[in-house]
Amino acid sequence: MSLAPHTSERMAVEPPRALEDSDATGVRETERRFLRRGTWLNLTALLAKNISPLLVVLMARVLSRDVFGLFVSAQMMVLTLSRLTVLGADSALVWSVAQNERHGRSPEHGIASALQLSMLCGSALAVALGLWFALGDGLRHVESTGLATLAFALPCLASVVVYMPLHCYAAALEGAGRPEYKIYVNYSLVTTLTPLLALLLHGLLGLTGLAWGLLAANLTGALVLAHAARKTFPHLAVWRHERPRAAFLRVAVPLGLSEAVSGMVRRMDLWLVLSLLGPGEAGAYAVMLVLSNGLRSVREGYHPLLIRVVSRMDERAHAERLRATFSYAVNVVTAIQLVVATAVLFVPDLILSVAGKQYVVDPQALCILLVGNLSNGLFGLSDQVVIAHGRGRPVLLANLAALALNVGLNVFFIPRYGLAGAASASVLAGLAYSASMYAVQYRITGQHLYSRHLSINALLVLLFALAAFFAERALVTLTLTTRLAYCALALALLGAVLFLKRKTFSL
Repeated sequence: MSLAPHTSERMAVEPPRALEDSDATGVRETERRFLRRGTWLNLTALLAKNISPLLVVLMARVLSRDVFGLFVSAQMMVLTLSRLTVLGADSALVWSVAQNERHGRSPEHGIASALQLSMLCGSALAVALGLWFALGDGLRHVESTGLATLAFALPCLASVVVYMPLHCYAAALEGAGRPEYKIYVNYSLVTTLTPLLALLLHGLLGLTGLAWGLLAANLTGALVLAHAARKTFPHLAVWRHERPRAAFLRVAVPLGLSEAVSGMVRRMDLWLVLSLLGPGEAGAYAVMLVLSNGLRSVREGYHPLLIRVVSRMDERAHAERLRATFSYAVNVVTAIQLVVATAVLFVPDLILSVAGKQYVVDPQALCILLVGNLSNGLFGLSDQVVIAHGRGRPVLLANLAALALNVGLNVFFIPRYGLAGAASASVLAGLAYSASMYAVQYRITGQHLYSRHLSINALLVLLFALAAFFAERALVTLTLTTRLAYCALALALLGAVLFLKRKTFSL
C-alpha cells in the first residue's frame, strides 16, 4: 500500500524535469535546516520535559503508592485509548499536509475531516465506556482505593475526546514544518500541567481531583494548539463538510491501529505489574517508567522530522540522502540518550528515593528500562522510514507480534523476577519489533541505512546493557562517593568518544 498518488494525479501536478532538477539542491538544503532546527528544538525541549518528572516525583511523595500507581495506570490507559480512536489521522496528517503543496491542494486540506472523524470515534468510545462503568464493575481497583468510580472515570473519558485536537492539530503543524508545537505543547506543556493541576485539584476536590487535573491539562494544550493551527492555516475551519480521501484512510487506519497497539506494548508491563503484583508495586514501577520515558521522548521527537523529510525526497536522489538523514537522526538520538542514561546508571536508588523510600524497590529495573530506550533509539527508527514510504500494514503486524510477545514474556518474568522481569520483557519485545522493522525497511529501500560510524554508538549501548544487567546490583552496594567517582569517569570517557566523532553530528 503506497502513499504515492495515482499515476494520473502525479502527472498532473509533477513539475517539468528541468525545474525538478533545479529544485533538488534547494530541497536538500531545506532538509538540512529542518533537521538542524529540529535537533535544537529537541535539545531545548529535553530540558523543559525534565520539569514533568520532578512534579510526578512530587506527586508520588504526596499520594500513597496504591493511589499513585492507579492514577498513572489510568493516565496511560487514556493515552492508549486516544491513540486508538484517532485512527492514525495524526500520523497520516504529517505526510498529507507536507504534500498538499506538491499536489496543488490548499495547505489546510484534510485537517478538518481528520479531526471530525477522530472526534466522532473518541466520543463514541467515551460514551460506551461510560455506560460500562455506570452499569458494571469496570473500575474495581478504583473503588479499592476509595475513589468514587464515576467521579474518577468521567473526566478520564472526557480526556480521551480532548486528546483528538491535541493529536490532529499537532500533526498538521508538523506537516507544515512547525514541529515545535508538538514538542513544546504535547511533550512539555501538557505533561508538566498534568501532575501540577492534578495535585492542585487533589487539594481542592480530594482524590477525584486527580482525574480532573488530567482533563484540565489536556484541554489547555488543545486550546493552545487550536489557536496555533488557525494562525498557521488562516482558512482552516473547525467544522467543514469534507470527507477524508480514500488514500488518506488507507494509510491512516493501519497506522492508527498500529500506534494503539504500540501504546499497549509500551504500557503492558505496567498493567500486568498492577494485575499480578498489585497497585503498590505498580506505583513503584510507574515512577521508573516516568523517569525512563525521558529517553524515549528524545527518539520520538525525530519521528515527524524523518517522516516529513523522507516523504518529500525525490526518488532519483533518494539513496544517499536517505542514509545521511537516517544516520544523522540515530547518531544524535543515541548520543543524547547515552549521556542521560550513564548519569542514572550509577545512582538509580538515589534517584528513586527522591520520590520516597517506599519507591526504592528494585533499582536495577530502572536501568533495564533505560537499556530498552537506548536500544530503541539505536534500532527503532526504521519504522519511521517504513511509514514515510506509506507502508502502514507491516508496522501494524509487527506491533501485534510485539504485543503478543510482550504479554507472554511479562506473564513468565514478573512472577519470577518482579519489576526487573517486567523491564526485561519490555526490552526483549522492543528489540524483536525493531529487528522486524529493519527487515521491512531493507526490503522497501533495498539499502542498509546505518553509516559505519554508528558502530561506535552500538558498542556504547552494548556496554551500558552489560553494566545494567550484570553489574548494577554490585554497583549499588558501593559507597555513594565511589559511585559518583565512577560516574564522573564514565561521563568523561563518553564525552571524549563523542568529541572524537564530532564531525559525524553534521549533515
